[in-house]
Amino acid sequence: MAGFGGRGRRRAMVAAGVVAVVASLLWSGFHLARGALGPADVAAVIGVPLGVLAVVLGLRRPPVDDLADQARAAATTLAAQILAAEGPQLRLLLGDDTERINLRYTLVGGPRPARTPAGGGHLLNGDDDGASMLDIATYYRSTRPRRLVVTGEAGAGKTTLAMELMLALIEERELDDPVPVRLSVGEWDTAVSLEDHLTAYLVRAYQWSRGMAAQLVGQRLVLPVLDGLDEMDPTLPNGSPDPEAVRARAALQALNRYQDGRDAAPLVLTCRTGHYDALGHATHLVKAAHIAIEPVEAADAQSYLAARTADPTRWQPLLDTLSNHPHGVLSRSLSTPWRLCLAATVYAEEGDPADLLAHPSPDSLDQHLLARYIAAATKRCPSPGYAPEEVHGWLHHLATHLAAQGADPTPDNGATGTSGGPGTDLILHRLWPLAGARQVRTLHTVLTTGLFLVACAGPAMMLRVPASLIGLVVAAALEVALGAASSDVRPPRRPNWQQLRGRRIVQFLGLGMVLSGVVTAINALIGTYLGGFAGGALGGTVGGLGGQIAPTLGYGVFGGLAMGLYATVDGPPSPAARPGEVLRDDFLWSLAFALLLGAASGTAFGLTDGPAAGTVAALVIAVWGTVGLSMSGARPGQRYLAFVICSRLRAKTPLRLRTFLDWATRAGILRKSGPAYQFRHRELQHWVAEHPVPADSR
Repeated sequence: MAGFGGRGRRRAMVAAGVVAVVASLLWSGFHLARGALGPADVAAVIGVPLGVLAVVLGLRRPPVDDLADQARAAATTLAAQILAAEGPQLRLLLGDDTERINLRYTLVGGPRPARTPAGGGHLLNGDDDGASMLDIATYYRSTRPRRLVVTGEAGAGKTTLAMELMLALIEERELDDPVPVRLSVGEWDTAVSLEDHLTAYLVRAYQWSRGMAAQLVGQRLVLPVLDGLDEMDPTLPNGSPDPEAVRARAALQALNRYQDGRDAAPLVLTCRTGHYDALGHATHLVKAAHIAIEPVEAADAQSYLAARTADPTRWQPLLDTLSNHPHGVLSRSLSTPWRLCLAATVYAEEGDPADLLAHPSPDSLDQHLLARYIAAATKRCPSPGYAPEEVHGWLHHLATHLAAQGADPTPDNGATGTSGGPGTDLILHRLWPLAGARQVRTLHTVLTTGLFLVACAGPAMMLRVPASLIGLVVAAALEVALGAASSDVRPPRRPNWQQLRGRRIVQFLGLGMVLSGVVTAINALIGTYLGGFAGGALGGTVGGLGGQIAPTLGYGVFGGLAMGLYATVDGPPSPAARPGEVLRDDFLWSLAFALLLGAASGTAFGLTDGPAAGTVAALVIAVWGTVGLSMSGARPGQRYLAFVICSRLRAKTPLRLRTFLDWATRAGILRKSGPAYQFRHRELQHWVAEHPVPADSR
């Protein structure tokens, strides 16, 4: 970009500013050492570097005309993240296979509908060459405004259709097209605007900085795909949808106000048919195309099952029944993608699929298949020795936690939600109340405080160190204990390590040297005019400015690197977040930041109070920064470790819980959504929650 605001010009100005600050500090130090400056010059000496520093920091802000380019580049990165995250999840929804069911949908009338193509369509339409194309994407692009409501019965394939649409839009996306982002609408606290909710989700699920996430949402470069409006409110005692559905009504009102300029903003919404109809036409989404997924036709079910099996002979009686009785009991029972996938998985390798002919209703078929699904999935997917009974028990423990939790609108603590509906997200650092909130917090406090005292108090007492360091140890131990005992867990941090390369490191080293030099100059003035600064880590006791050069360099280098590391938290995200990597990266960032802070503090204390004090100071700050120093709540990784230990003592979960959850995802029992694990289907989650032990599957 040309002009004063271009990136090249700004870099040159920043470099010139750093040179000016360093030069002014050297000039000031030289004349201070010679006593050539009088008291009247003190303000000027301090003001020059601070003024230049302010200019340098001000020039780091990008100009307004760069924001649109930044948002487009960020949207491209987000699209790659969504593609990498949702592609594997769609495969799991298809039964860890690529075979798709040709879903059929029809257009439903509604209040003030969008302009749409007539009728409906199929997910897959054959062309003259016999190839398949995703008709749902063409249908959506032909809708004006691009607002789509997808309804269907339980297991009808609403999420599958929405994900197929998302991936097709991303694969054919142009630079200014919004990026579809799927999130559970049940997690939305409607007291918060949709824009703020989308921003918070990008921060939590894909580790974007809040500023860039807000920019993407504000420029309408995010297409919200809101999955599961029916999950916002509990059903009536008889199991039927609640026509009042307070949260769902509030969500639809907010979505009707969601605009892009003067037009209704694009979005996609899924909901069960009964729940959406119960709300009434007056509440429905306006300016939207409403399509309803139809039951899977017998011919499509037959084609899908035949394509999934490697042993057609074993399936032939069932396939013949579907062919000969397209409107019979079996055809009606196998009319949803969920039941078809269950049947294909349960009888993939053993058993007689003809057993399905004995079930007189879809509910009876569901109970039969769900009772066998976990065992079948366990046998199909190699595991570290998990028995089906153990798997069922662990999953039941997690499912009951979700049933009691509710849809928690606060994403980063362990508090229980208040919506009354079941939760869906299993996020590692938010599972800790599952093992008993008081027990986990107590163990967390004991472990972290004990580790800190063993690592720091012993060396501090054995070595002759200043009283100020003993006070630091005591204060740090108290902060560690209070942070570990907190009921809040701060969000994990995930830095972009790529930012600490090349010019970026030089910039932060220069900034660290400038700040360290300013502190040194001020401290030297205090030592010169006030007779020393007793007790200060960079005090004047070493003797004038000349003795401050070494600590200034050490403090500047390590402090600059620490500032650079801290700044990476707000940078663009790395590839799509995965549950385990979130906690790992948070620990690595905390450890690196703590070591740099410890090195900076050790340098300062060591050159003023001796090597022993420097060693103890470095150790205290490093350990403190690793296990404590968390003003916004407990460390997520430590809280998760305390939870795993407590839960394992009760034999409720495996010791390597994350390994188990990853395996359950590969087995098709769970799925991943950003940093969260979810049960693959809500019917499976409810069934597991209601059955503490495996049902009789003989």
